[in-house]
Amino acid sequence: MEKRLEDLRENICRILLIVTAIGVILIIFGVIFRVRVYADSLFFDVQSSDWFYEDVTTVAGEGIIKGYPDGSFKANGTVTYAEYITMVVKAYAGEDPGNSSTGHWASDYYEYGLDKALYTRLDVLPAELDMEIPRGKMAIIISNAIGGQEINDYSIIQRTISDLDPISSNAYHIVQSYGHGILTGYPDGSFKADQTLTRAESATVIRRYIDPSKRKKPDIDKIKDDINKEKDANAYWMNDPDYDELVQWIKDETSIKWNKKGKDDSKISRTSAEFWLENGKFTCVRQGGGVYVAKQPYDTELYPNMNEHIYKTFKLMKEVVDKHNLYLAMGYNDHDNKLTIFVKGNIVVSDYLWAFSFSGNPMELGKTSGRAGEREMTVPWNVHFIQGGYVGSNDFEDFEETMENMRIGHPDYIQAIRDVFVMLYGSGAGDKIMDYALGIYQNDFDYELAKPKRKPEYATTEFDGVKVYYYNDLDSYSRFHIDIPK
Repeated sequence: MEKRLEDLRENICRILLIVTAIGVILIIFGVIFRVRVYADSLFFDVQSSDWFYEDVTTVAGEGIIKGYPDGSFKANGTVTYAEYITMVVKAYAGEDPGNSSTGHWASDYYEYGLDKALYTRLDVLPAELDMEIPRGKMAIIISNAIGGQEINDYSIIQRTISDLDPISSNAYHIVQSYGHGILTGYPDGSFKADQTLTRAESATVIRRYIDPSKRKKPDIDKIKDDINKEKDANAYWMNDPDYDELVQWIKDETSIKWNKKGKDDSKISRTSAEFWLENGKFTCVRQGGGVYVAKQPYDTELYPNMNEHIYKTFKLMKEVVDKHNLYLAMGYNDHDNKLTIFVKGNIVVSDYLWAFSFSGNPMELGKTSGRAGEREMTVPWNVHFIQGGYVGSNDFEDFEETMENMRIGHPDYIQAIRDVFVMLYGSGAGDKIMDYALGIYQNDFDYELAKPKRKPEYATTEFDGVKVYYYNDLDSYSRFHIDIPK
């Protein structure tokens, strides 16, 4: 019996030894595992694959930023004034002043920043310490921390920040921090001064402050090149000596035409949507359901100089309008990014003599149904020329003069339209397109009926590499869809 008890004790001891050994192994494994986990990061939620990994671990390694008691960093958390000031003060001082034992925990950091002129009490109120800090205030603090390191090309950098208010209290500091490559902007060119940063983004800012080699300074040469390109793109109106006069002409004429009756000598039709010219671009007010919406055509990658062509076409049309007591109208279709300039022969009658449309997006015409049945239109176009309706007889002294000036019959009208085609497509293709359109007009048009003579016709042709698609549909219009100007 005693032997059995002794054997039992030995077995229990062996089991305890084994359990203890397993426990020790688990503890050692846990320590090793924990070391391995934190070998990649000081925080369990910051991994080496994260874009902010190096910034967070570097700044945390310097003792500038800390995590939470549970071992997390919370990279996407926002930053308060107190937290940001604490980070900047630690980086600036090279040491940690420590938390305050009385009042707000960051009050000693706050007072240190005031003493070193990193900000003023007007910039940061004590009552704001627990509020999220906006990027504009971050810029004030970090640019003052940089000190007297003035950036070069201030004015050039300033104009690259699309949403910068140059008279705001933080404008100088935004440009300074941006120019030094510490607080950068967004892909759309904005700075977003009222938006805050995450903890990860703030760590990136601090790392750029303490390590100049990590700063993302703007490419001044590229900015200058972009500015020169912008100047070249705007040269068509910036270098035009007639520009201010044209802007005023539109203002004078449009002031009486929008749903009003008054002077009969206005050169802009009352039936047109309201429009104006600003910075070389037309803005057109589109009406829909009683709602007036201002829309502006925009250049596209496929048609980068569309607004230039609209501007030059309008000028050419204005010349013939002034000479022959005609009228101008304008419309914009934002769905197609298409602006149309109409030349009218009557201020009241909505029909028009001719029109030019410009689309920033190449429009692949599909099937269309008309009096001639269904037709397939396969020519992508960016310019649309329409020979419109007839001139109201009250615009001329007698019927013969009306017929002479119908559609594009007058020599001055022909020359004005030819000038547009040459401007768009050059003297080779431009003249050929005009001759083609004129030939169709002269052969197909019935003066007495003001209608095309022949049956509806659809034709695709090409002049010096420029595709033209022509059709008419037995109404008073002949249409030409033309490929994008090269």
